[in-house]
Amino acid sequence: MIDQQKPEPLNDDLIRQALVRDFDSIEAPPADRCWRQIEAKLQDEIAYNRKSHAKGTRYAALAAAALLLIVLSSIGIMQRTDLASPMVEEEIPARAPEEEIEVLDTEVVEPHGKEAKEVELFVDEQAVSEQPPFEAVVDPSPPPWQEVIDDNFLFDQAILLSAGDGPDYHGAIYHGEEEQLLWIKSKVQQEDTTSFILNLGDHIQAEPSRMEEVNGYVHFETAGQPGLAWHEDDHNQALVVMSGPVSLEQLESIAVEMD
Repeated sequence: MIDQQKPEPLNDDLIRQALVRDFDSIEAPPADRCWRQIEAKLQDEIAYNRKSHAKGTRYAALAAAALLLIVLSSIGIMQRTDLASPMVEEEIPARAPEEEIEVLDTEVVEPHGKEAKEVELFVDEQAVSEQPPFEAVVDPSPPPWQEVIDDNFLFDQAILLSAGDGPDYHGAIYHGEEEQLLWIKSKVQQEDTTSFILNLGDHIQAEPSRMEEVNGYVHFETAGQPGLAWHEDDHNQALVVMSGPVSLEQLESIAVEMD
């Protein structure tokens, strides 16, 4: 039977010896060659980094220039658009419909005492301002006229009536509450009453009609209004209703009381 030899046990010395043999067997490369390789690699990396940096700087400059060009172009377009576009008128809001104004009932207060007299005086002044419906001038030398006739008619103004080739007549206008009377006196003597009435029609621009003698007076009409004429002291006189409701009978009663 063949005896087998057991391997020697490993110890630190054996391991160290093995490592020394392996290290001694490694051939180290020359130092100059290693440094040349290291420097070559470093030069390649430096050149690559410079090239990359140059490209990045170029791209950044191009990008900035492009952005600036875009901004300037946008500003120019906006300015041209503002100049070319017409002005937009401000829209005026529609006017709201006017609200209905509520009218309040007010109580009418009638004047009393002094106020009533002032109102009456004002009404009289308003009546005085009314003009006759025909051409008339102020009488420069009027005869005396009564201030009031029939207690209802107040003297307004003295006028001179003239027309065409006929004689001139004196006239006086009187006002009542709603009525207007004309009192006429002839300036010539011995004029018949019919001619007097016809001439009077020319003066007041109203042709007389329906002349009729009644109770010593001559009744007639002018423009649908009653008139009354009579002869006294060699002169003719007449009362003519210019406006308002006055009858021939009232004219007769007024003529009786005249001076």
